[in-house]
Amino acid sequence: MARWTGALALVAALGLPATESARAADLPMPAPLPTFALIDATPRFELRGGLAASTWGPETGEVNFNAEFDSPRLYTFQGWERFFIPRVQVGGTANLQGGTSYFYGGPMWTVDYGRYFADFSVGGAVHDGQRANINPKRNVLGGCRVLYHTGADVGYQFDEHWSGMITFDHISNGSGTLSSCGKNEGATILGVRIGYRF
Repeated sequence: MARWTGALALVAALGLPATESARAADLPMPAPLPTFALIDATPRFELRGGLAASTWGPETGEVNFNAEFDSPRLYTFQGWERFFIPRVQVGGTANLQGGTSYFYGGPMWTVDYGRYFADFSVGGAVHDGQRANINPKRNVLGGCRVLYHTGADVGYQFDEHWSGMITFDHISNGSGTLSSCGKNEGATILGVRIGYRF
């Protein structure tokens, strides 16, 4: 009898119930660890495409078609830190009036707030434009075939899959600061695109 009395006193001292209803769920749980995932569900893989006008040099006003493929973030955090993790961007712009066309690629950072989002990208591009001033109706892209590429988007996500955006895109050799390729007018486009996430 004394043995059972001692056991009950121990249970009371620990503050535990003396019935079989005591379970692990009744005990306080430790604070959860920060969540870290290998793949970010949003944004996901995405195709983008649309039309844009050239806005610089002799090609000003010419129509361009742009198509692009974007990856999701390769990993992410659950908080605002995820904005520092880039996506991978690969695309091309075709001048439909015989002007400068180019392929580009590089990292792209996406910031979103509800259905609104903005992108910023940097990287490299390969163009088919003229590298010397042979045709005065075409932009002069210096002596380099490979150039720097920058871009930006401001857009709205309509639903789980579809979005629309205003797009700015630019290629240049950064002559005088980032390269010694010689005179470079670059090529700049401004337009609208639609995106499809899957």
